[in-house]
Amino acid sequence: MKLEEAEALGWGTYGKGGLAEHVTFGTELREVEKKRLGDLETEHLEAILATQKQITVQYVEAITLILESREDSDKSRLRIRRREAIEHTKARSNDEVV
Repeated sequence: MKLEEAEALGWGTYGKGGLAEHVTFGTELREVEKKRLGDLETEHLEAILATQKQITVQYVEAITLILESREDSDKSRLRIRRREAIEHTKARSNDEVV
């Protein structure tokens, strides 16, 4: 996947803490805001990798590629995180096939 393709992938977000506030406090659920992965902050992309275990290998690879392209990324840490996420997703896929 090329960086331009990765950055163009869409992502829906309730904003920082939006879903958690709804679940915890019963606040009105914010409208989903559609954004390009390339427009998300580094912190948001890292949070997606850390918390959204249901995302596809394509999204894991895209997010990792974007993070690796950013100067403030720790490339060694991201490569390890990417390998772990891909292995987790493949294992989950194998479990679902059974």
